[in-house]
Amino acid sequence: MRNNMIKQGSGIFFDWYIALKAAEERKTIISIETSTEQCNPLWSVSEDEIVYGIEASLKELEALHAERSTLLWNSTSRENELVKHYKCGTLEDKFFNKKEIPTEMVHNIEEFRAANIREKLNYDIFTQRNYRMARRMDEVFRQKSNHIVFVAIGAGHFFGDNSVLRHLQRKGYIVQQIGENDKMYLLNHKCTSSSKAKIQTCMEKRARVE
Repeated sequence: MRNNMIKQGSGIFFDWYIALKAAEERKTIISIETSTEQCNPLWSVSEDEIVYGIEASLKELEALHAERSTLLWNSTSRENELVKHYKCGTLEDKFFNKKEIPTEMVHNIEEFRAANIREKLNYDIFTQRNYRMARRMDEVFRQKSNHIVFVAIGAGHFFGDNSVLRHLQRKGYIVQQIGENDKMYLLNHKCTSSSKAKIQTCMEKRARVE
């Protein structure tokens, strides 16, 4: 993640770029979500709630537009802070370990309804999908235990107690953060064991060989 990636505002999607690169190199591409799951992610939200959510969002955007200069300054500041904490590995503590809507801010029934809809959206877009993606990733890792698997998912799925990484850890995987200066080696050495512990040992041996 870099500042200029956020500021560009246009261009090819990162996951599409990764898919194109994989196709060019004749690598096998496996989807961890179906097209139906991608296009219809909101299972918990009713049609009326969706309409209400859109109307509430439009009102909020109109209010923000009235304070455009302040919004742009705050947006740039938060983007820089987001990139900084992403690189330092402290993004989770800074941005994801706090409630989006504090209880004291919910003063009336409209705000309560909006908060309830946001909770449902969070469950559909993150909680449920994270569990499903982690389960499918585990299946792929087991089936392709003698291969190196590269997985690309949105940054929002990395953080929180119900993140993809947390689910993988609960399944026995060891998750390690890779820094921007770390070297990754793609070797021909193959791991043939299906045991999680042995797979980890094998991967550690592979990482030590140059």
